[in-house]
Amino acid sequence: MWSAARSLWAEAAVTNPPPEGRRDQVLAAIVFVAAAVEAIARPDLSRPVALGLGGVLAVATLVRRTRALAAVAVAFGALLVVDLAAAAVNAEPVVLHGDGRAGLGALAVPVGFGA
Repeated sequence: MWSAARSLWAEAAVTNPPPEGRRDQVLAAIVFVAAAVEAIARPDLSRPVALGLGGVLAVATLVRRTRALAAVAVAFGALLVVDLAAAAVNAEPVVLHGDGRAGLGALAVPVGFGA
């Protein structure tokens, strides 16, 4: 386990990553707007938390090309913090997009923006 972690950490950075483009900015905006719509439409979510999480995920989306490992760590770390906070106050875990159709719809949005 530790050797795999060391190997991942020692991996060389991308020498010439593609520059951040307009599509990256649009995708980050879509992520944030989707989080905002979810926060407004669902009264069971805390709006400041949902908007903060949406902002963190939007920034992670924006920097994913140049700082991929950091973007993944921040995104999963933010979700972990939200889940731990919900567990600490005996709240239901945060689940976005309650049914399969909504989840598939959410997955369909970024597909056109590829890597």
